Amino acid sequence: MSGIMAREILYNYTSADDRRILALLLGAEVLAPLERLVFKRRTGRSWRLLMRLIGGLFIHHRNPFLLQELVDNRERREQFLGAARRDLAIIAQRGREEPDLELVLDRCRRKLETFNDQLSGAVQLRARIRRQLGAVVGESSVFFDPFSLAAHATDATDWRLYLPVAVVCPNAEAQVAPLLQAVADLGLRAIPRGGGTGLTGGAVPVADGCVIINTEKLNRI
Repeated sequence: MSGIMAREILYNYTSADDRRILALLLGAEVLAPLERLVFKRRTGRSWRLLMRLIGGLFIHHRNPFLLQELVDNRERREQFLGAARRDLAIIAQRGREEPDLELVLDRCRRKLETFNDQLSGAVQLRARIRRQLGAVVGESSVFFDPFSLAAHATDATDWRLYLPVAVVCPNAEAQVAPLLQAVADLGLRAIPRGGGTGLTGGAVPVADGCVIINTEKLNRI
């Protein structure tokens, strides 16, 4: 039986257990050392700090409304990242004699820095996407708002792994090929989507850097 309990990560109200979220955020390599640590955590504080830190990363990974707040508000972003770094320092100090912590903390630090880079570069990336994809479909058909991102992060399966970086709605069939080329030129991935009623997860982003191409307007042959 797994030592990591099903629901110890803060804000994990999903159908995924904690092991899946840990593997998603930090890589499957952290699971074995965490399994060993789980039996040594009787004092509890370091473990709770770690679960809170991972929960904070997870909820911003999953919730575009909270993510947008960090993009828009630099002070709020610095508060979040600063608190996470302080928690990591406390965990490292208390676990100096725990070799299993080294990999876990290293992955957490790397994830925080990657997240910081993502937040810092979000405005510039969105400007490039709007400019290059907007040249094909019109800038009013390129969306970054939290509602659009949330609505296109899943289909009828309700299977959510990653948020798309943008949603684009072509108005004519002739726009699709140049739109795909423009997405590729940006170094991003394209996922076509119809009404979002699929039951196989075929329109669900399974990696960062995905642009959803919503084809609902293409309703004529």
